[in-house]
Amino acid sequence: MTDAPLQALFEVLASKLGSSAYPSSVDADVARPYTVFSWAGGGRERMRVRAKNARYTISVKRVADTLEEALAGNETISAALDDSGSQDYDPRLPSHPDWEITTVTEDREIFLEEAFEGAVHIYHSGHQYVFTMERRN
Repeated sequence: MTDAPLQALFEVLASKLGSSAYPSSVDADVARPYTVFSWAGGGRERMRVRAKNARYTISVKRVADTLEEALAGNETISAALDDSGSQDYDPRLPSHPDWEITTVTEDREIFLEEAFEGAVHIYHSGHQYVFTMERRN
């Protein structure tokens, strides 16, 4: 990943969401439940040469074998991320030396049920989050 603010955001998310959180994709043999986060949009303002801020939409979801686990994981993610930026009323994200995450807004809901042969189901539950960031230097 070559986009510095997006890389910084992914580092903060990995730190906040823990060892069972993965950026972008997950190998099929990873044990569920786990959390996966991926870039869903934004970052275009970084194309301006003098831009000192960034705005990204990131999908964050819990993937589990049961609907209950997926929904409970989604609630945990929401409690960890929604309104957690430095300018929000409850700042609680880890700091990054180069980029400050100023606001985090919970946005569109994500829900997916995968069905496989043999009645195996995998559930995805989460939200998209909009992160606003400012460069520190």
